Amino acid sequence: MASDDVASMGTLQSFSPPSFGGLGSAFFTWFSVPLILSDDTSIPTDIKLPILYDFHNHIYDPHWHFSCGTKEYKVLMDQFHHVSTAFLELDQSYQKAIEDITMRMGGGMAKFICKEVETVDDYDEYCHYVAGLVGLGLSKLFHAAKLEDLASDFFSNSMGWDMAPYIEAIDSQQSSYFILRCFCDILRVRWEKMCGRTKERALLKMEKLVEGVSKNSPPVAEMIRLCYVVNMPTIPAFRKEYGQLLASCGLIGEALTIFESLELWGILIHCNW
Repeated sequence: MASDDVASMGTLQSFSPPSFGGLGSAFFTWFSVPLILSDDTSIPTDIKLPILYDFHNHIYDPHWHFSCGTKEYKVLMDQFHHVSTAFLELDQSYQKAIEDITMRMGGGMAKFICKEVETVDDYDEYCHYVAGLVGLGLSKLFHAAKLEDLASDFFSNSMGWDMAPYIEAIDSQQSSYFILRCFCDILRVRWEKMCGRTKERALLKMEKLVEGVSKNSPPVAEMIRLCYVVNMPTIPAFRKEYGQLLASCGLIGEALTIFESLELWGILIHCNW
């Protein structure tokens, strides 16, 4: 990948999605590391937990690295000293924003290594650590750059319409990854379905999304790129959400067909009540 004599920020960007320039792209690299560590089942828990809890301190150490992951993720972890060097070149306001989010994300990942996701509240909390903090982190960086007011945790978790500028930026770039485009479309649907004037448009967008994710194009390897940084629903959950949107628009027959295929008998009974 990169050699020692390459500028550290340039090295950092080589690990990041091409559709995000500068700091906006680098931020995905810092916040993906706790997920890489958490997902690597080959690391014993007694070794993994201290690293996750202390990761926000490791980013200040230009010599720290930890070999784990596979393919490009392993390259990233093996050469993490480039990431730390780039981090130390940032303005202190950016450093504090990144430190805060990596501390909270590392702690959250550690918590759910020791705890199973058993309830809806557990799932919501897990999604906050995996996806909500990513939105909050991006908002903190833009706030540090004096480009926007800081969003609350609530808006970062719900990905409300404060995310509109980011959604528009991703939609406008042909090079944006498939899963990012899909996730941004889901956020748009979830927002627009709440307004009567845009509800029909949300339904049409959702129909296209359901058809799109069920196809074999693009290839699976391309579809799942960056899946670790977005709270993308599974296809059954996706279809369930589509069925609920159909029902809310009065298209009960089509909704029932979807619920029946997913064997959601409780919802079927409710719709027929």
